[in-house]
Amino acid sequence: MIKLRHLFKYLFIGVIGLSLAVSQPQNNLAQEVNGELQKQNQAQSLTQKGNEQLNLGEAEEALATWKEATKIYRQLKHYDGIVGSLINQSLALQALGLQTRACNTLIEALNLNTINDWICDTSSQQFSESTAQLLLAAINKQVPLSVNLLGLHNLGNVLRRLGKLSESEIILEKTLFLAQKASISERGTVLISLGNTKKSIYKQLRDQYIYIEEPLFKKEIFGLIQQKALKSLEIYQQVENISTVSQGVKLQSQLERLNLLLDFEEWLKAESKLDYKQLAELISKIHEQIQPSIKLIIENSSAFPNYQLVNPFTPNSTSLIV
Repeated sequence: MIKLRHLFKYLFIGVIGLSLAVSQPQNNLAQEVNGELQKQNQAQSLTQKGNEQLNLGEAEEALATWKEATKIYRQLKHYDGIVGSLINQSLALQALGLQTRACNTLIEALNLNTINDWICDTSSQQFSESTAQLLLAAINKQVPLSVNLLGLHNLGNVLRRLGKLSESEIILEKTLFLAQKASISERGTVLISLGNTKKSIYKQLRDQYIYIEEPLFKKEIFGLIQQKALKSLEIYQQVENISTVSQGVKLQSQLERLNLLLDFEEWLKAESKLDYKQLAELISKIHEQIQPSIKLIIENSSAFPNYQLVNPFTPNSTSLIV
């Protein structure tokens, strides 16, 4: 028979072994959690480092840093981190003048696989109703998260720089709708981007207008030019009416609006010889808005020291720290 003292010895060894077996998975889990936290902290540090590098004009370095952050977020399967760091990469690429690569990076971030064959291609076919439907269908699949709306906003800006104005207009209008629906605070900057795209369309139509000879078509384009200019002015004014928008963003909108008022008035005066109906009245209405616009900018001149362009390739307004 096993003596009593030996029995206690075996029982003690058994209890120790069982406790070690139970604690081992917990230790492994704790180590795994700590490892993930370390990786996430590392990715956040890299994101901040990239922000600082881009602010210093070191776009290539920022791009490399954000690529490292993206790798870590992929390992962690951190959705917001992956999308946010890809958006940041696109900002660095834009700062380097690599608009097509920036566009493709945003398509990857937003997982817009159904349109990736043509959306960033400046040599692709002319924009049509069918491509508009494809684009809307792709955007409608986006979950209205802040990070996704940030990606769409940047995509709209990049497409404008690529000269794909119709695509930019559709994306920014949809982004604005989703931002308003989700009560996203960045509505002001999205409005400015949309106003800028419509202003670009106005300028494109205005430049094409001089080459049109057919009277009816010329008159139709003239109407479109007015429509885009007036709509852009209206959009800039909407920014002024949002109470939560910062003074710097309002100043940006006011400057963009004044620039368009002056340009539009000059063009209308040059074309006044055409004597279209109500043209003189329109010139008068545009002229009346110029001095109040200048006065408003002077009154808000205190915002100039902190003034930044919307999407100036700096992380303060368009990138995401995750």
